Amino acid sequence: MLFKQQQQQQTNQKKKKTPTTWNKTGWIPLPLTNGASPDTYSSSYLPVSYRVITQGESKTIQIIGNIKNLSTGLIFSQLPNNIAPVKTIEYKLIQRTSSNSTLAYISNDGAMKVVGTTDSNSTYMINLTYII
Repeated sequence: MLFKQQQQQQTNQKKKKTPTTWNKTGWIPLPLTNGASPDTYSSSYLPVSYRVITQGESKTIQIIGNIKNLSTGLIFSQLPNNIAPVKTIEYKLIQRTSSNSTLAYISNDGAMKVVGTTDSNSTYMINLTYII
């Protein structure tokens, strides 16, 4: 009997929880700077973009696309402050036509910078997700 009461209490608690709503911005073009440019192969490809998915107090940021004209030390984009990470995040940019990669980071002010060695003639793919 005690077990059935505990089950009923758990069921009632689950029913009382308010469902969290999701809010998605849709894909927003990522502004590229300092000579970096998007590399889209056809209109069927999504250009370099980001979106914000908000659930309660939590925000998930997704950044995707292909970028060319990158070089070591280049700040290639600046994210809005309201979606910048709390701390610097390192990630890899993957060369589109090979398995080579280079290191990049997003700082807590939203600056996106290449810190590894790049092949200046290559296109790099970004596929990054983080939560703030």
